[in-house]
Amino acid sequence: MEDQLKRLEAVTNRLESVVHQLSSTGSGGPSHTNDDSTNNVDNTPVIRDYDIIINESVKPFLTSSQKIGGELTTMSDHVKRLFDAQQQFLTQAVQSTKPNDQKVVEAIKPQSSEIDAIT
Repeated sequence: MEDQLKRLEAVTNRLESVVHQLSSTGSGGPSHTNDDSTNNVDNTPVIRDYDIIINESVKPFLTSSQKIGGELTTMSDHVKRLFDAQQQFLTQAVQSTKPNDQKVVEAIKPQSSEIDAIT
């Protein structure tokens, strides 16, 4: 689990670097939203690395949790929604310039809600 946490931190650092680069160049990311731009976003290192974390760690956890059942199933549903919300946030962050604080709060609200539900 510590290895996955380190990888997630590395992904976060890379994401922050990408956001900083986009902010400093004044680029808001792709100006069009066709399938090619979606594919380009999916092929960014941060999204690819996040997908690896999902496939190698989260999906096996979710599968095991479903097999065990009970309250663990409910918790794992929240964990899945949390990671889905995080992936959506990362995808939006790669395509955007740094938003104001209010927009950041709105963007992370789905993640916060799932964390609250888990705890």
